[in-house]
Amino acid sequence: MSSAELLQLIPTLLQAASDDAPLPSVGTVQIAAVQNAFQSWKDADAAQTAANTALSQAHDALVKLLYGDENDLSVPALDADRRTIQNAADGLWPPGTEIAIRREFKLQPNKKLTAKTR
Repeated sequence: MSSAELLQLIPTLLQAASDDAPLPSVGTVQIAAVQNAFQSWKDADAAQTAANTALSQAHDALVKLLYGDENDLSVPALDADRRTIQNAADGLWPPGTEIAIRREFKLQPNKKLTAKTR
């Protein structure tokens, strides 16, 4: 069952079990144990949701810091950013020079960036 279904169903089942008591297999101890387990599950679910929300907010803040408000993480935009960086590297280390540095930054050692380079 989904979390939403469990959140709706379990309180109804607990109420029905309480109303039907005393059944031979369902006593107040069993009902209390289920209530405690259900509350523990809800608390853990809320904590996990809060942690995921905090992580998502931190990620969004980092993306905003790195790329600004107008962040575009599409493939064409990332390729354009990569070309900008590689063209700057080509200016600093022209093809055929500083081959070790060009290899370290995954640049073609003896030629400039082309449209097919990826």
